[in-house]
Parts: sequence; C-alpha cells; structure tokens
Amino acid sequence: KDAAWTEYGEATLWLNLERPPEKDVTLHGQMLGFTLPAHPNLSFSVRVNGAEVGSFSALPNAAGFPIQATIPAHLLRGGYNTLTFHIDNPVSAAALGLSPDMRLLGLAVYSLRLDEASH
Repeated sequence: KDAAWTEYGEATLWLNLERPPEKDVTLHGQMLGFTLPAHPNLSFSVRVNGAEVGSFSALPNAAGFPIQATIPAHLLRGGYNTLTFHIDNPVSAAALGLSPDMRLLGLAVYSLRLDEASH
C-alpha cells in the first residue's frame, strides 16, 4: 500500500471546500509512525485552520494505527482550509544509524477521509 511520509515538523494539506459544512466533520486516518527501538515514541497533533482538533501517539515498532478526530463545523469555511500535522519529535534515519537519509521523518499517511460526524 502506498503512503506519503511527513518530512520535518509539519505537513500541511489544503482542503478546498465548495461551502462550509453544516455539521461537525470526522477525520479518519490510517497512519504508521517512524518508531523503532532507537526512537520508540512519536507524538503529533492535527490542526485545522490553526486550531488543534486532536493529539496522538504513534504505536511503537512501526505498527500501523488509525486516528479519528472531530472537526467542529465552525472551524471550516468555504474555499481553502488547512489540515496540518504537527510532529513533536521527528527523527532522521541517519540519526538512528539506519541510512544516510537526513530527512526528519514522522508519519506515513496511508489514507485520510472526512465524513459527516454522527451525533
């Protein structure tokens, strides 16, 4: 399965909405953290237009895991919105002695989906 890795401390997606939602929205994601015995802990938060909507810890040993966060409708607007992953402690493969790759890696994002929240 293909994934996109976050690089460095932040990764931002632009969401272009035709109009703002009338109800809260739920973000569903499938992730994998760059967590290895030499770097077992990785934490991150998800922000929408600058407001934090969830904080998470990646599972150890590069295990895949789901995330879910409720995005209040008032945070989203018609037009462009930002969805930002803020990685608290990314690390490079070089720093762990795994390869010469100096990029600071955090999360492999396999999928993201927005659904109307069910209340």
